[in-house]
Amino acid sequence: MPYVNVNSVRLYYELHGDGFPLVLLHGGEGNSGSWHKQTPVFARAFKVLLVDERGFGRSSAPPCDYDRFTIARDILGLLEALGMPRVFLLGYSMGGATALRTALLAPQRIAALLVSGCGATWRVSDGFRQRLIQALTWAEAEGCGALFERLFAASVFSETFRAEYPEEVRRYRGICDENSATAWVVRMREDLSLTPGDITARLREIRMPTRLLCGEHDYNRPRVESVHRHLPASDLHILPGAAHGAFYEQPERFNELALEFFLSHLPGVS
Repeated sequence: MPYVNVNSVRLYYELHGDGFPLVLLHGGEGNSGSWHKQTPVFARAFKVLLVDERGFGRSSAPPCDYDRFTIARDILGLLEALGMPRVFLLGYSMGGATALRTALLAPQRIAALLVSGCGATWRVSDGFRQRLIQALTWAEAEGCGALFERLFAASVFSETFRAEYPEEVRRYRGICDENSATAWVVRMREDLSLTPGDITARLREIRMPTRLLCGEHDYNRPRVESVHRHLPASDLHILPGAAHGAFYEQPERFNELALEFFLSHLPGVS
């Protein structure tokens, strides 16, 4: 299995297809396997790089250091190790937070940026914060699949999608179950103990072409719209009927918007 040691962690990665590199960064409930509806489509046009962020999937899980800028440095270290001086970057939710920070740290390395369902800071309601704290006590015993089903499924997927496609929800639960619940607890304890960094004031520094995607019913929609207002080179597309996990609920439309955007910004193509 392909691994790279960077920034004191061991990162699992996969490469699919050929062409200009396109990096996919997963959300906080998934891992690199979350992109199975995108990878074969994108790999027809690009060299697709999948990675398990630190603490997810098959990557190592240190006992601390889960700040988004630290994880962005992991991604830059991986690109350096793989000899990718310039890439397209696509991030969903937590992966979008990593993508935004990667673009701030190394704008010259990002040819174009697509972020889905992500704001400039991590905020949850007091009620959901209490549910996260309670989940720390049973997550390791029940696993990340049960954690997704009990805590995240209703916010990631719309009620309609969950009712009409239960087999797809079960498949996503299986992907989540590949993550270490112990690592989730470690990450969440650190997240809950920190004041999430708000990068709104720095968004104006992001000058590369940027596309924002968001489900119509995404709980993060106000924060996505705020990012759009602060990003000078962004456009915003709302996917009707979808919730937070629009990439999984509506892969055909999501993939169409992503491919159209990245193909129009290939280096050397006007």
